[in-house]
Amino acid sequence: MPTTISIHPLPDTNNLLQGFYGIEQCSVRGLVRISHEPGFASLARRTAPLRIQTLSITLSGVALCLYTDISEGIDVTKREHVLLFKTVDLLTEIEVVPPGTVLEIPFDVPFPPDPDPATLPPPPPGTTPSPHLLPPSSAFLGRQSGGVNTYQGRVTYEVTATLTEVVGGAFSSIFGAVPTIRTATTSLHPFQVYDPRLLPTLLHPDIRRWRSAPGAVPVEYDIEVGSVAMGPGDPLRFAYRVVVASESARKGVRLKKISLVLREHHVVGEQRCQGRADDPEFPIERKGTKVKGTTELLRWEQTEQLPEASDGEFELSHIPRKEAVRSPSEKSPLPRPGLICRGGDGLYAESETVLRIPSLGGFAPSTAKITNPPPVPPEGTLLPAHVEVRHSLQVIIEFIGADKLVMESGCVLASVGKDDCDVLLREEPALVPPLDYDKVVGGEVWVPEYTPRDEVADEVKQMSGEALEAVRAVLRAERGEAIPSFPVAAEEMGLEVASSEALPVPSSSSSSSSSSSPSVDLVTDPVTNPSAGVPPFPSDSPSPLLLSSPSEPSDSASESSQRISPCIDKQVVIPCCVDVDEVGS
Repeated sequence: MPTTISIHPLPDTNNLLQGFYGIEQCSVRGLVRISHEPGFASLARRTAPLRIQTLSITLSGVALCLYTDISEGIDVTKREHVLLFKTVDLLTEIEVVPPGTVLEIPFDVPFPPDPDPATLPPPPPGTTPSPHLLPPSSAFLGRQSGGVNTYQGRVTYEVTATLTEVVGGAFSSIFGAVPTIRTATTSLHPFQVYDPRLLPTLLHPDIRRWRSAPGAVPVEYDIEVGSVAMGPGDPLRFAYRVVVASESARKGVRLKKISLVLREHHVVGEQRCQGRADDPEFPIERKGTKVKGTTELLRWEQTEQLPEASDGEFELSHIPRKEAVRSPSEKSPLPRPGLICRGGDGLYAESETVLRIPSLGGFAPSTAKITNPPPVPPEGTLLPAHVEVRHSLQVIIEFIGADKLVMESGCVLASVGKDDCDVLLREEPALVPPLDYDKVVGGEVWVPEYTPRDEVADEVKQMSGEALEAVRAVLRAERGEAIPSFPVAAEEMGLEVASSEALPVPSSSSSSSSSSSPSVDLVTDPVTNPSAGVPPFPSDSPSPLLLSSPSEPSDSASESSQRISPCIDKQVVIPCCVDVDEVGS
């Protein structure tokens, strides 16, 4: 048996990939097993040890596509895009392995850390994969739209161990002997991605719903398809209720067939590159060729119009013509249990079924939309490969006597399903992104939050800034601060200002007279704290507001001014406890 090299996972594990990629830092860990057993080689070779000069582990990820570009010929075009390439040396000096020895060397290759979220462009809206994460492993084959040529694409991740032996022999350096290189490669398939943008929807599905307007023609429908994001083995619920409108039924419109199709859309070719590596903003762009194709992953059909008796006529040459013969055809059983009395007439259809998404390998997971194109490669270098996968759900309602209705919505097929997410939630709940509380609790009835209405606060919100400043000036007057005038606010409130100059701060002699008015606490301030309401004032001690009303006589204004505060000159005072409705008006 010759010298062999192989890669194995760590004991008590069955996978080289350690961690949940997408939500935590992952690494590839395992053992490189070197078995040096010369076997039936010469005596010198059987007794010679294995001298290892270098031993390295390489973690690589490649996107590959093969397609036929008709515009450039009929040859198959191959493009690659390196997603990941990282090499780690396991030896720092020459290692000697005696014959008949098995050597195991552990290795640990961490994945590149995720970029800083602050440096990333905003992701596309909706439930879509994260563009900064590596795509999951996949492989697909299809036929180009509108042609007969085929295409294929795949995303693979591999771990390769490379062993280089020391060149032996006295004359090896003279004759330029080439060192022996041994390699071993293993795949990381399936490489699954726990995308934090998709985990909440995978754990608690969001359904897609289509509802027609009341009285729609030719039919009224209510269709539910879910979920927006699904994984391998997840249930796909499809429920519908379709009623033919009375007006259309009188014209002979009947339901014929209802179909649900889960489709997979492929785009393979060359990526669009923009800018240069040293200057991304440089206005240069290169667009490559692409081909498209679509395949069906699932199709569910339900015939709603039962076959009826048909008139058949025949005529033979040696007998006279017979009358029309009515021969009823065999009726198939109704496909929906519990709806025998209402199904099959073509006027009403209602059903609910649960399908299953294919297992991993039966479909290619959805890929993220490229938001940051790569830089343009140097002249003469091929453009990188472009591998894009999209999915959609399509509902088709066919009629007799009317055009069919087609409803289509995009969806996401992830590399992990609900069962995988449940295991993650059970074993590592701290890694799961925040979930919607209502979905986690499972509340069926939504109760709106009740907030008591504060009429005073509503009135204050409607007041202008100048009016609010005028009211604040009154409150500052109670504390003995300088009070500026607000003629604009006075005009808005329908009041007149006798003097536009700022009023001075009350002196010590006048403080005794002004102290008779009640003080205003900021906690009960209707402006700074509207919810507290307006504090009541005694009827015999009105508070000053430095504004005059044209409806009041000037003598009463001066009398009130002398009673309240000597700092008020030629001003008419209205009570501070004035209704906010009056101030706002």
